[in-house]
Amino acid sequence: MTEWKLFDQQVPEPAASLPARPWMSLEGQPGFTQRAGLVAGLARWAAPVRSVTDLGCGDGSLLARLRDVLLPADIPMWGYDLGKADLAYGQQRGLDLRSGDITKPHRLEYGELVIATEVAEHLEDPEDFLRGIQAALLIVSSPSAETGDWHNPIHAWAWDRAGYDELVRRSGWTPVWHAGCDAGLNTFAGVTALQRFQAILAVR
Repeated sequence: MTEWKLFDQQVPEPAASLPARPWMSLEGQPGFTQRAGLVAGLARWAAPVRSVTDLGCGDGSLLARLRDVLLPADIPMWGYDLGKADLAYGQQRGLDLRSGDITKPHRLEYGELVIATEVAEHLEDPEDFLRGIQAALLIVSSPSAETGDWHNPIHAWAWDRAGYDELVRRSGWTPVWHAGCDAGLNTFAGVTALQRFQAILAVR
């Protein structure tokens, strides 16, 4: 079981910097199609659910895909993020995206299924974040091939599969399914390697 802390005093992307960040296309990120498919598969397995919330939703591209695969198709679905440009892009697509700090759970409205994809690795305290989520079902996903030596420079944490499972468990959740996928090549610090993602469906 391995967990890598990748920062000293401050995370690479502090929350205060997010509102002014330019629009970041989720669909344009390397590996998005593969990891979105991984999460969608777990969401289908968990269905039917009455509502879905995406924490750290970015421009809403994952929510848009889930809207096409979940049944019933008309269930309420909404997301939270701090990036103003990302929120505006998703809202123009007709998605229910809301401005909100996902590290302050008492200020958010949660659906029955909460999804947090590629979020935990950016946070100063991912365990506290996961513990604060008020929902019956949770899907979380993060890279699984990054290490202390090879990782995205904006990430604050990295986990192998066993380390990610332990993070979810010590945050008060019980994993019921842990899946993974290859997601093509990526380059960090001049080193190109195969990136992989992992996703866990968990219950309280």
